[in-house]
Amino acid sequence: MTIDQRRLRVIGWLDVITNDVQWLLIDQHIFYELQKIVRENPRFAESPGLFTRWMASGFAQASAVGIRRQARYDKRYPDNISLLRFLTEVKDDPDLITRQHYLGLYKAQNAPLVLGEGDFDNLAGAGSDRAAIGVIPGKR
Repeated sequence: MTIDQRRLRVIGWLDVITNDVQWLLIDQHIFYELQKIVRENPRFAESPGLFTRWMASGFAQASAVGIRRQARYDKRYPDNISLLRFLTEVKDDPDLITRQHYLGLYKAQNAPLVLGEGDFDNLAGAGSDRAAIGVIPGKR
C-alpha cells in the first residue's frame, strides 16, 4: 500500500472516530438535559428512583463501551477503527502526517497557508516536517 493509500485510509478513520465521539457527546448532552427535567419535576422526588437509576446506568454503560471502543486496538481485527489505532498508525509511520501534505489540504481549500503553517506548528512543533505522536511539540 502506498503512502497516499495509507494516508487516505487513516483520514477515513478520522471520519468514523469523529462520528463516534460526537454521538458520545450528544448522548451526554441528552443525559444531562434529562437530569435537569428530573430535578425540576417534583413527582420524581416522590418516586423510588428506579427510572433515574436505570437512565444513569444505561448512560454509564453506553459511555464506557464507547470510550473503550476508541481506546482499543487489536491487530487481529484489521477492520476495527479506533482513536488508539489511528494514533498508533501515525506514531509508527510519521510520514502519514507531513507538513507538505497538511499544507496541501489548505491549498486545496484556498485557505491562507499562514494558517496551515501555524496549525501544523501547533501540532508538530515549529519547523517540524512530520507530526510525531507521543512527542510534546517543541520538546524533541
